[in-house]
Amino acid sequence: MTTYIHFTSFEDAKAICLSKELWESSFVGGVYAVNTTTGTYLPGVQLTELGRTKTRDYAVVFTTDVAPSYEYPEESVWNLDKLPIKQVKIISAASAISTLN
Repeated sequence: MTTYIHFTSFEDAKAICLSKELWESSFVGGVYAVNTTTGTYLPGVQLTELGRTKTRDYAVVFTTDVAPSYEYPEESVWNLDKLPIKQVKIISAASAISTLN
């Protein structure tokens, strides 16, 4: 099963863990995360200040049974409003960056 990382604020990370869902982006359609196996850290993408989350000091690490609609090195994209996720945990953005590097 593939593991993904989604950068966000601590408050949103807690809400994501409780709901076991990753929500559609507030500024671009779709759900976004980075594949930990084939993904690449690109700060202009993962740490952008666009959207509802202004700080991305944390990340949610998760797995899902749903395959992405498409993938790029810097992001995996699901054309969904909500993505059901499993094995969810919160880590620091620094740990997430280290994982991707």
